[in-house]
Amino acid sequence: MTDQKIIIRKARESDYEAINAMVSADMVEYKKIYPEKYRDDLSRPLGRGSFINSIDSYEKDWKYFVAEKSGHVIGFIELEVISGEGNRIRKSSKYVNVNELLVAPDSHRQGAGTLLMKQAETWARQRKISQLYLDVFHFRQPAQALYASLGYKSYTQTLRKTLDK
Repeated sequence: MTDQKIIIRKARESDYEAINAMVSADMVEYKKIYPEKYRDDLSRPLGRGSFINSIDSYEKDWKYFVAEKSGHVIGFIELEVISGEGNRIRKSSKYVNVNELLVAPDSHRQGAGTLLMKQAETWARQRKISQLYLDVFHFRQPAQALYASLGYKSYTQTLRKTLDK
């Protein structure tokens, strides 16, 4: 049996269900850790209209790419060009923010995350943007290891406290 190649391509409207299922499953994990932040109904965390608009209308500044293996979407990345003007921490005039990167659990450690991040870097370079930013939760050690292996360095740390009402 031969390994199937992972292909990175632009997301299509037909990818919505697969992407939404991955986001929904991932949010279940987040809800366990942060129950106050996530609603009970996680069946449609990604609005279909928002997704379609982002793949159709925002061609220049917003993009979804998917990782596909054997005809199935196994991961995706959501990228957005952000103006850094006025941001005291992210001072470049423009940067690409990785809003989301998810790979299906049964496809971890097969290279999809690396390929999606390399696609993000290519997309940024095509726009003459030299900086990428992303946020990663503290409990995502495998993701942190992936980003470190690709040369990403910790830049800031966000702390949070929920106040009693």
